Amino acid sequence: MEEPGSQAQEMVNIVAHDLRNPLSCIEGYTGLLMSRDMPQEERAKLLARILSCSRFMEQIIEDLLDTKAIERGELSLKQGQVLLPEVLKKSLDSMEHTATSRSV
Repeated sequence: MEEPGSQAQEMVNIVAHDLRNPLSCIEGYTGLLMSRDMPQEERAKLLARILSCSRFMEQIIEDLLDTKAIERGELSLKQGQVLLPEVLKKSLDSMEHTATSRSV
């Protein structure tokens, strides 16, 4: 049986790992914006990706807070349609910089 402290540490490790990816993307895209001149269209694309990554981080934090609501039995779910192609595109866009920087 695992000790409660080790479960808490594992949770912290998972959250830290999950937040690193979008943070890495934000840092990478911001670095690109600061390091060179580029056409307005490319600049707008990078800014949109930065915004997408920050929203992804926000969602991770909200999910973490939801775990507390689940434990208290206070979580209310919203049902709705999810457009899978849109979700996949956002995921790919948010990971593009990290994958490219690691030659993946």
